[in-house]
Amino acid sequence: MKYYKIERKTTLNDQVISGLNGIHVKDRELFFSKGKSGPDKFYDNDYEFDYLIPSAFGDGFGIDDEKPTLADWQTWWGSHTPGVESMSIPISKRFKECLEKFNLSSCRFYKAKVLHKKKLHPYFVWQMLMGTYEKFIDFEKSTFNNYNFRRDKTKTPFEVKQFKSIKELEEYADQYWGYLWNYEKLVVKPSFKEFDYHFMMFFNHVISERLKNEMEKQQLTGVEFKEQPIPLYFSDES
Repeated sequence: MKYYKIERKTTLNDQVISGLNGIHVKDRELFFSKGKSGPDKFYDNDYEFDYLIPSAFGDGFGIDDEKPTLADWQTWWGSHTPGVESMSIPISKRFKECLEKFNLSSCRFYKAKVLHKKKLHPYFVWQMLMGTYEKFIDFEKSTFNNYNFRRDKTKTPFEVKQFKSIKELEEYADQYWGYLWNYEKLVVKPSFKEFDYHFMMFFNHVISERLKNEMEKQQLTGVEFKEQPIPLYFSDES
């Protein structure tokens, strides 16, 4: 099985894809406060993001209901956005329906609406947990280096190390690599294959080839697919 990463496209039909602004979400502080969710915890309730609006650039740049272009995969631009704190993405109903045909690692969907061209469109906020992939790493066969997230060499001497856990890796990186680390060789356990979607540190949104093929078949907009920066190996094959 081959795996790809999803990246957000910035244009659709030569038009810039807008972000979504939460300024009109009812009780938006419930959604956008850091205490309600996080990279390793879901929202504390089944909230509904009612309603979001397209925004040209975000707060302070003005909002035009007619011109911004919507896509199946959106991003957050302005007042107030969950951002990295909750690892959440606004997606269309048909994007959600496509995902639900497959086996996904830990994630949830929250109802949302988007007001565009004077009509409310059904959307969802897709939240994924950041740390769940760690249990799939085969640390006996994986190695790590002190590249940064762009895989650029750092000013310190280049090192390749092996660790027994994420905790041990992070402790070493904090002390010797200045918080920077990346994968030299990533080997995952066979159970990784059970899922068609993972969110992984530095790999970001990882999808199986079969999910990629279905997304392309459905012509979902706002995304493109790229090869992973380093190969992903399986411990029963490496």
